[in-house]
Amino acid sequence: AMMDQWHYGWTVWDPTGADSRPANDKPVVDVATVQADRTFFADTIYRLTQPVFIGNDCGADGSAGTCNAVTLTINPGTTIVGAANINPGIRGAYLVVSRGSRLVADATPGVPLDAPVRPTEAQTIVFTSEQPLGGRARQDWGGLVVNGQAPTNAGSDVEGEGDSGFYGGPDANDDSGILRGVRIEFAGDDVTPTDQLNGLALQGVGAGTTISYLQIHYNQDVGIEPFGGTVSVDHLVTTGIGDDSVDGTDGYQGFHQFVIIQQRGDRADQGLEISNNGDTEDASPKSTSVLANITAIGANSNAMTGDISGSGSDNLIQLREGTNYRVFNSIFQGFGEGFCIRDAVSIQNALARLAGSTTPTSTLSAEGLTIWSNGGAGATENNFAPCGGGSS
Repeated sequence: AMMDQWHYGWTVWDPTGADSRPANDKPVVDVATVQADRTFFADTIYRLTQPVFIGNDCGADGSAGTCNAVTLTINPGTTIVGAANINPGIRGAYLVVSRGSRLVADATPGVPLDAPVRPTEAQTIVFTSEQPLGGRARQDWGGLVVNGQAPTNAGSDVEGEGDSGFYGGPDANDDSGILRGVRIEFAGDDVTPTDQLNGLALQGVGAGTTISYLQIHYNQDVGIEPFGGTVSVDHLVTTGIGDDSVDGTDGYQGFHQFVIIQQRGDRADQGLEISNNGDTEDASPKSTSVLANITAIGANSNAMTGDISGSGSDNLIQLREGTNYRVFNSIFQGFGEGFCIRDAVSIQNALARLAGSTTPTSTLSAEGLTIWSNGGAGATENNFAPCGGGSS
């Protein structure tokens, strides 16, 4: 039920960029690499000074000669900051989990993974900017990347965005660790228009990985984007994202459930932009992900008023590039353009569903949705709209 989403969710933080944590009164430790098992403790601030890799890439099947598989454990209540004010055109600070290594950032480590309990603010693990409170902004630092050994339709040795290493492999149940009770904020490294980092990039991440109770706040590029893989995400909040709030591509087969999206009109793109493969639309494995119980609030000035409205917030959902995603039981309001389907294979998949097919690999689906007050330029009601030469 939709009410479950709100009952189990946590407070959505002030979208103006404020942070409730007190001023830094803890020692700061610089971190440039993690090449042995290590624990971060809540009594210390950990500062990422550059791209920080957890372990060395173990390859698609763990046999790479340079493999160094390690685990970084982050205790409840710990704060990790990314170095800011790095010169333009130079790669900033971010954290990467290499294939074969694990990140265990668990705010409630005593709770079974199959019986989640909402973490408190004091327990929450925060990845944020090193800028002082009130002075933080999108793109202050890079973000978080997890590289796994699960299948993608882009290959088994794929180079990640933003010099983030390689990902992919044959293990659908690959375990890259735990992210539970985590907030990632003021991240997103745009070195060039095509060399970007998301708030959380899940690159070939397997179903053995746990991601639950996660907020991504004020990221410059996409909030969360799985590139293939099979990992699932529940109790997700994205706020003030500068591009698509939720993305996914390259044969992603996991699930998202209980999601809150709140955009700001100063800079935003799609609520959901969901794809299969931008080069080969019918590439396999197909993107058969299921997204359910989403409440998405756009902030386009043609549909919304108030201090968060602006020219951003485009399509509420854009199904494209041959996707087989299925979206169920969700609410979308306040976007500049409506629901749309584009590209030949995506449209074929929609028509197959309309004809009665329920085969996940040859259909797409959007069912049980509440869509209202999404207005295009000059329109008072534009809940369904063409996009990219496609169909509504």
